[in-house]
Amino acid sequence: MKIRSLVVAANIGFMFLLLLGTKSEAAELKVLSAIGMQLVMEDLGPKFERATGHQLAITFATLARP
Repeated sequence: MKIRSLVVAANIGFMFLLLLGTKSEAAELKVLSAIGMQLVMEDLGPKFERATGHQLAITFATLARP
C-alpha cells in the first residue's frame, strides 16, 4: 500500500510540474531522489521530458538517518 501511495504522489507531483513548466524555457532540472523511487522516476522522467522539453538530471541516493 505504501508503494502505491508513493506512485500516486509522484504522479501528482509530475502533473503539477507539467502545469508550471509549460510557459518557461527548457532547462536542466536536477532531481535528488531516494532509491525506492528509482523505478517510478525512470518511468515518469522521459514522459516529463517529452511533455515539457526540460531535461532531468536524476541522482538516486539512500536515505540518511540521523
